[in-house]
Amino acid sequence: MFVIFVKTLFMNTEIEEIVKFACEYFGIKESKVYSHNTSDDCSICRYILWYYLHYEKKMTTKEIANEFFRTKITVFKGIARIKNCMKMQRYYRDLYQRFVKEYKKLS
Repeated sequence: MFVIFVKTLFMNTEIEEIVKFACEYFGIKESKVYSHNTSDDCSICRYILWYYLHYEKKMTTKEIANEFFRTKITVFKGIARIKNCMKMQRYYRDLYQRFVKEYKKLS
């Protein structure tokens, strides 16, 4: 039981760290990432965060949904949307790669 608690606590602080970095990187307030704001800048930031957490940190969509107060299907659709954008448009692919590169410099 204690190991699970420590792992959850670690993941929460790691997610908070990633969210803070993403907000600084994209120039938006942290509260907007957690809110249901649908403006382009917030949505792109949120989807890139979810994509990173899912594919790089190996979190499930359910875990991400719990952290961001969303349903599992909402997270799945957001990840799918940014994945499709990265596949079709170089801009999003480059945006994601720069985000990851800058975050890894700090870690």
